[in-house]
Amino acid sequence: MSQELMTVRELSKYIHVNMMAIFRLAREGRVPAVDVNGEWRFKKKLIDEWLQGRLEAGKEKEEVVRETAEWGILVVDDDEVVCDVFTRLLRREGYQVTVAHDGQKALEIARETELTLVFLDIRMAGMNGIDTLRALKRIDKDTQVAMVTAYPTVDTAAQVMRLGAFDYIRKPLDKDRLGELVREGVKRRRERIEENN
Repeated sequence: MSQELMTVRELSKYIHVNMMAIFRLAREGRVPAVDVNGEWRFKKKLIDEWLQGRLEAGKEKEEVVRETAEWGILVVDDDEVVCDVFTRLLRREGYQVTVAHDGQKALEIARETELTLVFLDIRMAGMNGIDTLRALKRIDKDTQVAMVTAYPTVDTAAQVMRLGAFDYIRKPLDKDRLGELVREGVKRRRERIEENN
């Protein structure tokens, strides 16, 4: 880690806060940040002073944690092993991850939480991924959804795109592909929020 400037990822690990929350705080001017060629950077000394000020105000990280919860990623799959893989890979990158093992639980979470991105399995017991996708889009049309499947077909891909999914990922998961989808989903969500503000 640079003694002068930290990246968003470095700051995320340093203060244990989700990267999307940091992006949002920087954009709103609520955390000391500098724009270096279009990328946010943070001076460690100023961050330490900022954290100390929050501690003295009796807030510490409580508000930042609430911000983090608002910008989470939801993984919906009835296979616990798949959910564990998603969770491990995403949390390693600093993302806040919530898991639902069926469509109904996913909808409950979506009604209570502003989600950045959903990874949604197509084949699930009970409420399948297609029906869950439709319902998620009714709750918040701007939530970004990437479908998860071990059996991708052209027809299925076309159907989920029409319903509002922006892409899909195959099982078994590829770490690089997952990273691409997270970055794309986060970018799309941020663009929708900026358009609506």
